Amino acid sequence: MIRYEIKKLWKTPIIWFVLLAILLFHIGTIIIDVNIVKQSETASYYEKYQGQINDNWIQNIQSAYHDYIMQPSHRYTHKELLDQGITEEKIKRLSDDDFTYIKSEVKQDPEFQVLSQAYNASYFKASLDEDIAFFKNMYRINDSDFDVSKIDKDYAKLSENYQKFEFTSIDSYAILQKGITIMIRTFTIFLSVLLSTIFTREQNDGVLELQLVCKKMEKAKYAKWSAAFLSTIISWAIFIVLQILFIAMTLGFHGENGYVIDFTFNHCPYMLNALQYTLLQSFISLLGSLVIAFCMIAISYLAKKNSTAVILSMVLFVMVPFLNNAGIFKELLYYYPANFIGGDYLLAAVHYTKIAGIYVHGRWLAIISGLLYLTCASLCLILKKHQHYVIDWKSLKE
Repeated sequence: MIRYEIKKLWKTPIIWFVLLAILLFHIGTIIIDVNIVKQSETASYYEKYQGQINDNWIQNIQSAYHDYIMQPSHRYTHKELLDQGITEEKIKRLSDDDFTYIKSEVKQDPEFQVLSQAYNASYFKASLDEDIAFFKNMYRINDSDFDVSKIDKDYAKLSENYQKFEFTSIDSYAILQKGITIMIRTFTIFLSVLLSTIFTREQNDGVLELQLVCKKMEKAKYAKWSAAFLSTIISWAIFIVLQILFIAMTLGFHGENGYVIDFTFNHCPYMLNALQYTLLQSFISLLGSLVIAFCMIAISYLAKKNSTAVILSMVLFVMVPFLNNAGIFKELLYYYPANFIGGDYLLAAVHYTKIAGIYVHGRWLAIISGLLYLTCASLCLILKKHQHYVIDWKSLKE
């Protein structure tokens, strides 16, 4: 019966069309990102300057950076700066700023770009301390009673053990992480098309209505649920595996022990290297997909028309996440289940929300909200248990 329900879910041409279109979009995104990495010609320089971020590496990198920028061929002379229109007064003010004297063509050189990144990485601890201070100040401004020691505790392990990371290229992992994040939109659209009509389809086809009162009817209902969850896992795996294979074939995976925090878009407080971060992001993404699938099953169970079920699913799980950064809706980011499919929202920042006078960490908000959505969906399924339901006789015979 479950096999039959899976076949029935996937038999519609629109399912395969949407799946193919979205997968091609992901592949296209990967091709663009891979080409950018290859055109940068930085791979050999990452190999040259990579290393574990310990005291010895830090000293070597800072020395290498100083030697590189002080080479006469890499620097503008005083006269060349004047010829560019920079005034004598400004030159005096910037006399201690070595970066001002570096030639423009040198700044575009792949080796200098990598060496600059390595140089910044050599000040990882200082950058981390500034990041921690920023979050403390942000929460203190919003609420003077906020206990800033929470931030220190969040970053404690990273602050003490950051030297276990390596400076290396994590481009392949970054591309995969980006692909998983994009699935907030793409995979959710596919799930809406795949699952929203799992119960409404038969009603629209005019199949005989029966009461859910016998064991076979219950068995048919559970078969549909099982088919929906298995289809979600299978399709999620297709998205992830295809991206992994394409990145592996075009760029290869390297930099497993590199760090992911960049202090701009990623402020991850956890002691996770690139590989661990990606694995955890993937796991969260799978759990988020299953939560969304369960909610879509409930929508299909309650709706009477295919169009109603699809539109509701699209609005609730595809459109609402666009409000993530819209003023008062920013909190949606941390407890709206569609965002869980991206995974990194729960990993890339420290976040607390004040509820009933108590600050709750973002990860607990995610768990609580996920359970609430599952509970609400379950109640919808239970409360409609004795209402009329359309059943496929062939399904019962399987």
